[in-house]
Amino acid sequence: MGAGVDECAGCVIAAFCSRPVEVKVAPVAGAEPGAKVLLSANAPLRSRAILLLVAVPLALLVAVLVACALLGLPQWACGLAPLGTLAVWYAIVGLTVGRKVRFRIEKLL
Repeated sequence: MGAGVDECAGCVIAAFCSRPVEVKVAPVAGAEPGAKVLLSANAPLRSRAILLLVAVPLALLVAVLVACALLGLPQWACGLAPLGTLAVWYAIVGLTVGRKVRFRIEKLL
């Protein structure tokens, strides 16, 4: 069961999603292994994804950039420090929160 890239086009978090084509979901009456279904994430998950993948990184980027400028660091450090911070942030999110995403079957196709 799963959705291909074409089926993810309408999803709010499709750009950030790196789920495999096959995912495990709770059994639903009428759904059999290998059947095509429409998967969805609940609304709080979408909000959380936007917060963790857009809002927090933007705040981190601005905060580190301002801190570097206030500390009088060279331009190369002021450019690399925010990017390094974002790399660490996305690594942490990917290794922790990204593994806990749960989908549900919205409807059988």
